[in-house]
Amino acid sequence: MKRILLERHSGTEVKGSSLYRFFSTVEKVLGKKNRLYRMSRSVLDGTEKFPYQYYQCDVAILTNPYILSKLRENMDWKGVVLFFALGSLPRGGKKIRAALPFLKSSDIIVVSCSSDLKIYRKLIKSGGPQVKLLPFPVDSEHFKPLSQDLLYEIKSGLGITSSNVITYVGRITLEKNVHRIIEVFSQILKNNPDTTLVICGNYENESFVEFGIEVGDIRKIINKYILYFGIPKNNIKILPHQDDDILIQIYNISDIILNLSLHHDENFGYSQAEAMSCGKAVVATEWGGFKDTILHGQTGFLIPTWLTDNGLRIDWFKCVCYVNVLLQNQNIKKKMGEKARERVTNEYSYLRFETDLHSLIEKRQNLCPTSIVFTEMGYNYYLENLKKIKHNGCLMYIPSDPRYSSYSDIYYKYIITPYTSERKHDTFSMSDYIVRTTNYLNIEKNKVYYNDPMWPSIISISDPEERILRLLGDNEPLQISKLPIDPVYLNNILFSLWRKGLIIFVKPGIYKMVRCKNGAIS
Repeated sequence: MKRILLERHSGTEVKGSSLYRFFSTVEKVLGKKNRLYRMSRSVLDGTEKFPYQYYQCDVAILTNPYILSKLRENMDWKGVVLFFALGSLPRGGKKIRAALPFLKSSDIIVVSCSSDLKIYRKLIKSGGPQVKLLPFPVDSEHFKPLSQDLLYEIKSGLGITSSNVITYVGRITLEKNVHRIIEVFSQILKNNPDTTLVICGNYENESFVEFGIEVGDIRKIINKYILYFGIPKNNIKILPHQDDDILIQIYNISDIILNLSLHHDENFGYSQAEAMSCGKAVVATEWGGFKDTILHGQTGFLIPTWLTDNGLRIDWFKCVCYVNVLLQNQNIKKKMGEKARERVTNEYSYLRFETDLHSLIEKRQNLCPTSIVFTEMGYNYYLENLKKIKHNGCLMYIPSDPRYSSYSDIYYKYIITPYTSERKHDTFSMSDYIVRTTNYLNIEKNKVYYNDPMWPSIISISDPEERILRLLGDNEPLQISKLPIDPVYLNNILFSLWRKGLIIFVKPGIYKMVRCKNGAIS
């Protein structure tokens, strides 16, 4: 039996949240075979001295660099640290950078998705602690398919009368990109009018701190999008956050789970995995943890994401295409749902998590101490994001959260690229189509006011670029061969618009699947 010190992430650990689910499972799993010391809040906030028994622990599970430094102050403490990165790496890894001086080669930094692992390796070339991947667990015994006989009763109880239900479950914040779900849903309704969009979550006015973007009132933003894109009241239902017993019902009445999140610490995606456990196909952005949990074309579909000079963009047209495929091909939807359930029970079950967590604790490698070697860009990033403070009359430099100068900041692109699709655009053909990245914009003389509240921009454009954008009204694609532009200049003009984040290239097959009313796959 080991003695294990557990630091619960009490600062943001709200009951029912992803962190609450995760650390409750950690506590339950480790408490079975070990003596567990749960750190008190007074120790976490520094108002109480470190109890002596903490220094007697064999293993410490931490997320706070301050607690780590206090443990390492005692030179006699020989314990091993599992330091959980959580969502810190895509946000610049402030806590990881602060923890590195106190982590040994026998310690482990634990990440929950392969994208986080890539970010770490872009910062740290070699040496220092080990880095291991441990995905979050899902309660597949609770989140499971319900009897078909119950579904009509559940839908009726929620006041849903439509044939199709598309659902988003999660917090309603700027980075969760729920406003773009509403815009995309307006396009989905064109071929699937008998469809209800269910949004289940609480409104949270979180700012996009990396770029200093204040959200204001997210509820007003959502309502503005509903009005602007003309979503009928009977086609949308917004519910507050629900407990697990209601969530399982909402997942089960859903035909598709839709998530277009670009949240910068989306390192797993609990609601998507829980829905998969209920046997539901998921359509989500190819982003962060979603890239691990969702198998494209098998358990759902991933929507390409990419970086532009004016922020991140998503291929909303492919999203509409994939939703059409699932709503209008019941057999594909059923098979994907079955495969989704199978994936969760095999890869993300409590039993699998328990085995993997114990393996990290029991079978850790006792490596020889090695110095940390930064990558060149990682070293520069480290120096760029230091804050000068005074402590006991002395000047100190400590890691700080990044504040980027622009959407095209080289350090931002360096850090966030592993969370995206990581694919460069292929050359287009004249038979391809183009479409705007959003219709929520205004065009003036040589300027585009890009009104997406997550990526607000004033973008300069040339006369030919302006001409093309004006032709692309109402999100209707145009075939490249029909553009009234000299082919000699067309390639440069289109790729300029793409780099500026203003257009998407659409293949003919995708175009037909979206505009074909019977949803047939060609």
